[in-house]
Amino acid sequence: MVDLDLKDWKILFELDLDSRQSLQAIGKKVGLSKEVANYRIKKLHEKGIITSFFTRIDTAKLGILIFRTLIRLYNITPEKEAALIEYIIENRKVGWCVSVDGAWDLNFIYWADSISDFSGFWRTLLSKYGDYIQEKEVSVFDKYIQFPKLFLLKDKKLANIPSFPCGRSKVVKVDKKDIKILSTLASNSRTQSIDLAEKVGISAKSVSRKIKRLKDLGVIQGYGISLNLRKIGFTYFKLHLFFKRFDKKRFKDLIAFCRHNPYILYTNEPIGATDLELDINIEDEDSYHELLNEIRYKFSDLIKDFE
Repeated sequence: MVDLDLKDWKILFELDLDSRQSLQAIGKKVGLSKEVANYRIKKLHEKGIITSFFTRIDTAKLGILIFRTLIRLYNITPEKEAALIEYIIENRKVGWCVSVDGAWDLNFIYWADSISDFSGFWRTLLSKYGDYIQEKEVSVFDKYIQFPKLFLLKDKKLANIPSFPCGRSKVVKVDKKDIKILSTLASNSRTQSIDLAEKVGISAKSVSRKIKRLKDLGVIQGYGISLNLRKIGFTYFKLHLFFKRFDKKRFKDLIAFCRHNPYILYTNEPIGATDLELDINIEDEDSYHELLNEIRYKFSDLIKDFE
């Protein structure tokens, strides 16, 4: 675990709110000069605390479906498991893949152009590694909301908590240059407009206009950072909730609870296996179970089971 001072925590939080904002803006909010803010950000990156600067993109507006797949393995060797994971993560449409503890062994997301696109990927995977897959569970994301990493704030308070909702969106018209801009910003949100212009083959002013349009259309929801949680004393947990019934008001209450809880980062509303998924960044397993019990007791009228 790496020791951070209050300024570092504030920088991380500001970057998660908007990782594309200028060094001058970050320095002013944190109480540092532009140069010192830049130095600290570089150090946080070099130490592996910041793993990436990413762009929050509503892929539904691009006509992309998000398939979540959970896999339970059996009768597999470490070598075969490594080969299976490598096969999954080498696919450019797999945006996220983790090994997990609990009922499942692997959890990954596939960005598909169509149902048949995912079906083709899955059948190929099954032909190669089906002998080692005991069970699978597939769902499609309907809506998901990302919240800022409030756990980075020492007082855990923010007057107006922003959220970044995605899904349930009408497809918007974008061109090849828009896609090039999104592709670059997806992996590095701090890429300067002048560098984007060189890659895309248009002027920096045109790049800025296109980014503004993509934000106005809701394709770009914002800019954040990915963190190595263990280096700052946190752990990632995934909680699946199953409802006994659906009550619109109580569901809104549950989402509001998640919005204001500093440790809940995502709410995912899938069609398929579960009714609601929560992504949680919290200090340890004891703290996680305290949060889990709080959710279960507050919403016992709604929640039937959890995983």
